[in-house]
Amino acid sequence: ESTLLVHCTYIQKFEAKIIAERGAKIIVCPISNVKLGEEIPNIPMFIEMGIKISIGTDGLATNGSFDMLLNARITFFLVMQKYGYRIKAQSLFDMISIDAADVLGNKKIGGLEKGKYADFQVWKANDLCLHPQVNIIDNIVFSCNCKMIQDLYVGGKSVINNNEDDLKLEKIIQEYNSVSLDLRNKIEKERCKE
Repeated sequence: ESTLLVHCTYIQKFEAKIIAERGAKIIVCPISNVKLGEEIPNIPMFIEMGIKISIGTDGLATNGSFDMLLNARITFFLVMQKYGYRIKAQSLFDMISIDAADVLGNKKIGGLEKGKYADFQVWKANDLCLHPQVNIIDNIVFSCNCKMIQDLYVGGKSVINNNEDDLKLEKIIQEYNSVSLDLRNKIEKERCKE
């Protein structure tokens, strides 16, 4: 039950049955898999067998992004293309929120109930990606990105307020790029010495 499997790109049906019987959980990283030349796992089979799934990201090294909504969309399109299976927007949203908390075994996150950390986002209500508000979850999963977050709370405390922290983020990105460029230059100099 405490086993957490990542990627599971080449899981066969008999292996998935063992995973389901033992209550193991799976995290798929769709963008990383595609970028590394792998395939999308057989998510419809996992769903059919009742295996708890979460969508994750390997981060900047193989993904280029921490944007979970982008990962959810990519999961939808890859699964649709390969298996002809349409994952509902609500299921995708759950895979990056409450199911992710469950897969990680963290009972303190994944909801706003009493006793939980109260990690949540406030979206810009007037942003066009959220309209028409016929199905807000569809809009969020298929049209939004993290730049549309107005406020962010972690542990019930405001981390980003009215998106004013964009300037801090810009400075962090500049520093990140500067350090990366310096590192690349050092590596190239070492290669030239060889």
